[in-house]
This record gives sequence, structure tokens and C-alpha cells, in this order.
Amino acid sequence: MDVEQREATVEPTTRDRLLVAARELFLTKGYNGASIRDIAGAIDTSLSNIYHYYGNKEGILIEIITLAREQLTTALRAIVQSDLPAREKFERLITEHLKIIVGSPSVEALRIYEDSTESAGRIGREAQREVLAIYKQAIAALVEEGLVQTRYPSVLAFNILGGLNWVRTWYRPDGPLSLDEIADELLRFVEHGAFAGRSRHG
Repeated sequence: MDVEQREATVEPTTRDRLLVAARELFLTKGYNGASIRDIAGAIDTSLSNIYHYYGNKEGILIEIITLAREQLTTALRAIVQSDLPAREKFERLITEHLKIIVGSPSVEALRIYEDSTESAGRIGREAQREVLAIYKQAIAALVEEGLVQTRYPSVLAFNILGGLNWVRTWYRPDGPLSLDEIADELLRFVEHGAFAGRSRHG
């Protein structure tokens, strides 16, 4: 159970509140822009609580990114390991992935690692590799069933992930498209291409 789920079901502990406060500050001010005092002040607690629970600011960051990685990869892996048909599995993978990265602040925190510390960067890059492997597995199943023709599953996976990550930068809940509509559009592009299957050479 992640921090958001605990907050919804039980009274959050000081440890949980510190994690949420730090995550919000890191996302708005950047890792280097948010201080230990900022985090403690956000929930009106002492600096000693941060040192007690996490050791230092990097300790909080590592916890945030580790939880985000686990939440995302566990959810996606459960889809590709399900008994659904390959096409339905792939469609659900994209739809659920989109909803997770846009609708979950804890998973959004994965992007903090880019401008933070070496240890956090390593965890973030490992998460990226895990997600890529999950998509390659889903694409391989489509190729095996003759549903997709590609010589380069990694390139296709990178293109899909790139599209998903860009949505996170411009999507607004009050915008003209719902997440389901955006997912449908992305799936339509992946399945048929912008040129409706027309080859560049043919």
C-alpha cells in the first residue's frame, strides 16, 4: 500500500506526512531548491523527525522514488502477466499506464531523479529499464500472434513511452479530452500509424 492509499484509509503517520510534504516540495521547487527546513516546516514538525525517519534529505528522496518505482512497475507487470489476450493486454497496458503517470502524484515523483543525486538517479534509471522491458514483452506477444509487424520492438516501445510521457506535460483534467480519449488516440496511432499503414518506400 502506497502513501496515498494509507492517507485515504488511516490517519497518516508523521513519517507519511513528511514523505508527502517532501514529494510536493521536490516537484514544485526541485530537489536542490527544497531544504530540510522547508520539509519540516510544511507539516510543522522538527528537523529531528526527518533525521530519525530518513537520515537526511537524500534519504527521503530515495524513499519517494523507490515507492514510485514499485507502484508503477507492479501495476504494469500485473497487466502483462495476466491471462488477457495479447491485444487487450497491450491496450490496457497503455490506458492504465497513462492514468497512473497522470493521476498519481507519487508516481509523478519518479521524474525528480533527473536533477537530484547519483543514488536516486540509479533507481530512476532502473525503473525506466523495467518499464521498457515490460513494454517489449507486451510487443513481443503481439508480434508472435501476427498482430504487429516490427523489426525493432525496442524502437516501438521507446516511441510509445515517449508519447505517454509527453501527455504528462500538457494534460489538464479540465481539458477537452479525457484520459480514455487520449489513450484511444495513442492506441490508434500505434496500431495504424499516421499514414494508415502506407510504407515510406511503397
